[in-house]
Amino acid sequence: MNWKTLKPRLPGIVATGVGILITCVWTYWGVAEMLYEGWGMPFPDILRYLILAVGCLILTILGITWPRMGGVLIIVIGGLFTIFWINLAINRGWMSWSWVVSTFPISGFLVIIGVLFLIDGRMRRKRKLEGDEPSPEWWRRNLAQIIAVVAPLLIAAGVVIFYLPLLTSRVDDGSRDTVLIEGEGVQLLWAPQRPGWNWKQSWGG
Repeated sequence: MNWKTLKPRLPGIVATGVGILITCVWTYWGVAEMLYEGWGMPFPDILRYLILAVGCLILTILGITWPRMGGVLIIVIGGLFTIFWINLAINRGWMSWSWVVSTFPISGFLVIIGVLFLIDGRMRRKRKLEGDEPSPEWWRRNLAQIIAVVAPLLIAAGVVIFYLPLLTSRVDDGSRDTVLIEGEGVQLLWAPQRPGWNWKQSWGG
């Protein structure tokens, strides 16, 4: 494939690549959090950590398969998520230029991916009118979708293989009282069982 034939395919290639990358990042985060923070949670509650990864995967597949419809959907969802994310930052006092730059890949990239898929949809239509036909071989014709699914699955498998032995080797002594933990010159006071905390509250009694 020379530059002349590659150039009109670049928007789709870039959008697909970035979509897969974002899906893989959220897969790594989601599976790791599911294993640690969600350890012991009942099924299917524990699956909530995978929502972002699955959402990104679905949007990427839609963009690859139906670039115009997928592109519009990604732009709308990306825009709404960006507004939500910025509003959350303002309300919690996180807002700064460094925060915007560091979190842009989480939200803003979705809008860019959507625009690139729209451009790719126009390019595909033009190529079709010029007589360009997809490969008759199924795996070649759907290679992008295959990679989009297999890549995060490999990431998830790698995270599980690495972390699961560490988690299963932990011992629960059954104690939920205050415990003094000492080791390597450090003393830690393990708090007793409490209602817990979330983004809007600290430890409570």
